[in-house]
Amino acid sequence: MKKFDRALYIFQCVLSSAAFIGMIGLTVANVFVRLVISKTLAWSEELTYACFNWAVYIGIGIVYRNQGMVSVGAIVDKLPAKAKRCVMIFVHALVLVTNICLTVWGVQLAVFAMARKTPILKLPYFWIDLAIPVGTVILAYYSLKYLIMTIRGQEVQEASLEERS
Repeated sequence: MKKFDRALYIFQCVLSSAAFIGMIGLTVANVFVRLVISKTLAWSEELTYACFNWAVYIGIGIVYRNQGMVSVGAIVDKLPAKAKRCVMIFVHALVLVTNICLTVWGVQLAVFAMARKTPILKLPYFWIDLAIPVGTVILAYYSLKYLIMTIRGQEVQEASLEERS
């Protein structure tokens, strides 16, 4: 399981980083072309949007894996150990159910979007919207993993992204 987790994490980091770099690169190129030759790369907006979608939906899995979300830990941390565990079981279960629903709706959206194409590149929106179910499946996996760990009484490590790999 550790090999799968590591491979999934590397996949997420590579895909999310590539999408983010692509988004920034396309935006900078478009601004540069607009300033230098007073024209715009009309197609770059479509690719920037696709890169943004993939960077966000895959990147959120990296944040969740490392437990880097914003939370009100001050309240939960003051609870007795048993109550804290119950709250964490509820939270992980709620996140799991939410991500299962988002996965189903994301697949429906992607399938529905198969017929729609971007105006300039004629890229099916399916490939843009596919980021939603892919990202939420990853989140559901981590949610299930953390739910099982919490039920078993194992601690889910919380750390900043700089501290984890």
